[in-house]
Amino acid sequence: MTDDGKRLIMADRDHCTEAGEAPDRLGMICLVSTGVADNGAFAPSLELEIYRVGGRTIVLEPGGAIREWHFWSEGKQVAISFQTASGEKESALYDAGSGSLAELVLEPDDVTQLPRWAKSRTQLDDESLPTGPGAAEEHDKWIAK
Repeated sequence: MTDDGKRLIMADRDHCTEAGEAPDRLGMICLVSTGVADNGAFAPSLELEIYRVGGRTIVLEPGGAIREWHFWSEGKQVAISFQTASGEKESALYDAGSGSLAELVLEPDDVTQLPRWAKSRTQLDDESLPTGPGAAEEHDKWIAK
């Protein structure tokens, strides 16, 4: 929507391979499609677009093929995991309102050492599971039910 309430179309159909609403409900995010590769598979996406209320578009180009992205800090930031042309895996944290780069990290051999914002949803979920003898006993009871 524009500031005066008119409907805007920010992208054509098939422009996004994945889309989502910002947690603050003041915008949408789009993983931009780069089409189909010669082998018939989808080519890797190289940018995300954030469509903000009022018709402003913020383009995030981390510098390689986007592997995963997610909102961070209640939607104030966007974390992108990507792979560079040389094969390095990196993560970038951007301000969702301005598109400015806040932090960039190279993925270490031990991914548990990544900052929390750079971890995938699966990694965060795995880390939130309780561990230890008490947790194992509770798990066994739950399975037995």
